[in-house]
Amino acid sequence: MFTLYSADVIGNPGNCSYPHKQVILDEDSLKSAISHDYVCAEYKNSYRSGNNFIGSDCLLTATTTIPKIQRIGLHLRMLCRHFQM
Repeated sequence: MFTLYSADVIGNPGNCSYPHKQVILDEDSLKSAISHDYVCAEYKNSYRSGNNFIGSDCLLTATTTIPKIQRIGLHLRMLCRHFQM
């Protein structure tokens, strides 16, 4: 289990708002969370900035976009193995 925070927008490089907390438990919750722009950290007032950083329960080392939806299952399985889910 890990947490992502998603935005209301897709592909807006100026966006800093990530108000939707998404607890990732399975492939479906991962698909839902990454259907919009997302971050893997919680920020004060949901506004992404260095000074607003609260914390994170995961670390994403790849790019934050997955171009092919069929790769989601592989990424989730890799993450689940890492977190022993």
